[in-house]
Amino acid sequence: MRKFRVDPCEPKGHFAFMNEQKTVSSRAWAEMLLLAAIWGASFVSIRIALDEVGPLTSVAHRVGWAALALWIAVLVMGLKIPRDPRVWLAFLVMGLLNNVIPFGLMAWGQLHIESGLTSILNAATAIFGVLAAAMFFCGRTAEPAQTNWGWSWLCRCGHGDRIGQLSQF
Repeated sequence: MRKFRVDPCEPKGHFAFMNEQKTVSSRAWAEMLLLAAIWGASFVSIRIALDEVGPLTSVAHRVGWAALALWIAVLVMGLKIPRDPRVWLAFLVMGLLNNVIPFGLMAWGQLHIESGLTSILNAATAIFGVLAAAMFFCGRTAEPAQTNWGWSWLCRCGHGDRIGQLSQF
């Protein structure tokens, strides 16, 4: 068993244990490849759609069809639908902040930069999230190793030259 820090904000010495997995199953590899294909195809599909419709129409279709699929899942699974208006307000805010606004900005951005760069910047949001969490939620700044890792990952995935396209934006 290997020790790891549960939360970087916790005091030193607060560790949990986990079993170290040495291999990744064939099924897990297949699922990751399927997910990568779906995500990659979504950026290409959005770019193709933007030749015919505007960014907000594209987002309305993307979010609308996803909402329909989720409602079907809720009905099939027999899940209880919340009645409290505060819950629905929270759903609305979450939907706007996590889906409508980012998808709208990405679709608008694809009118000005390549779809590949859009997908790289979208993937980089996890890295920026880790760095932001370290800076804002722990009451301290990110350690140099964390910051260097985030930027080096972004540059490797962005191939450096694609970052230069942002200056043309």
